[in-house]
Amino acid sequence: MVKSMADRVWHSLLFELGLLFISVPIMAAYLSISLWQAFWLDIGFVVFYLVFNYCYTYLYEKFFYASRG
Repeated sequence: MVKSMADRVWHSLLFELGLLFISVPIMAAYLSISLWQAFWLDIGFVVFYLVFNYCYTYLYEKFFYASRG
């Protein structure tokens, strides 16, 4: 099953939202900062992993599903 571009974007966004939901409170507690500050600190990670996740799923499907078809 090869995903469409919309499916890949949707998957990447949901992954990042889940990661934000889990990581922001942990970062805030560990660094002793507010949730708002931790949220903005985490945005840098989100931007990087959003692009990484999209590219990873695209390449995974290109190399592993193409060989099965």
